Amino acid sequence: RQMIKAAEKYGRVVQGGMQRSSDPHLKALFARLRGGEFGRILRGRAIIYGHRQGIGKRDTPLTVPSFFDYNLWAGPAETRDLYRNSLHYDWHWVWETGNGELGNNGPHHLDLLRAALGVEGLAPSVRSFGGRFGWDDAGESPNTQVIHYGYEPAPIIAEVRNLPAKAGAKDSSTFRGQGGGIVIECEHAYFIGMGEGEIREYGGKVIEKFQGDNGAGHQANFIEAVRAGDASMLSSPIQVAHVSCALTLQGNISHKLGAAAARLPMAEVSNADTREALERLSLHLAANKIDLSEKHVTVGPELRFDPLRERFKGDHAKAANRYLKRDSYRAPFVLHKVT
Repeated sequence: RQMIKAAEKYGRVVQGGMQRSSDPHLKALFARLRGGEFGRILRGRAIIYGHRQGIGKRDTPLTVPSFFDYNLWAGPAETRDLYRNSLHYDWHWVWETGNGELGNNGPHHLDLLRAALGVEGLAPSVRSFGGRFGWDDAGESPNTQVIHYGYEPAPIIAEVRNLPAKAGAKDSSTFRGQGGGIVIECEHAYFIGMGEGEIREYGGKVIEKFQGDNGAGHQANFIEAVRAGDASMLSSPIQVAHVSCALTLQGNISHKLGAAAARLPMAEVSNADTREALERLSLHLAANKIDLSEKHVTVGPELRFDPLRERFKGDHAKAANRYLKRDSYRAPFVLHKVT
């Protein structure tokens, strides 16, 4: 939000790295879906599947190379001892520096779903279910997670899976035959894919194959806007990227406020879309031989949110709003308030 205020105050062109928002083929497809070509949109799904491994757990701290400026790398984060095996990339899975798979690949999926559904602000409600299963490592963020974003009339359900399809397998899970991407479900058909994909009937018949350009023109779009000095030309202005990134924070805040449970609360979840995702999640954990009576799942509370004020409200608001910014920023990496 401070970046947005700074861009507006100083008249700067600031673009977020949501590359596929510059794909003209996707823009045209989303317009068709919103226009009702296949009936009204029922829901959007972010299928964030990708088989990963644990990051290790050391008895002694990782030695940072002498030529490496760990202080600069950490920025506002605390320069803590690291008990994982690698410095780079695996920062994603530790709360001090990252936001898990939801915050890693999730923003790209959620950005496209927001564009497809035509929703601009953050979700009015959010709830997370998940945990870090199967790995005894130094990671903290979930490797398996379902998040319900309570947009109306069509919700968004995000699913994160970093475990294999089943114990001992090398491949990832699939959803309706594909390994990941977005799914936009309309009354009479659905789109599944990302840079490429298909429009299918619910019986499985392919109506149309789709080939995008994976946002190849994203950098060119930014340069054109800079040359023109016109931020309105941007495919992904910073305020749009802010919302798509902050959605992942909403989901993880529900997770952080969650309680350990020996089962997924199927009967207690009123939303049928979320309940269906949890039922498939239960089967996925069973396929990986995860016993929830031994390794509990974290069930987050449903959090209500005011998209205009960008603050949580209602039950759990005080605890949730504490996570909207760091308790403190390490000097000199201080976040200055733009007025």
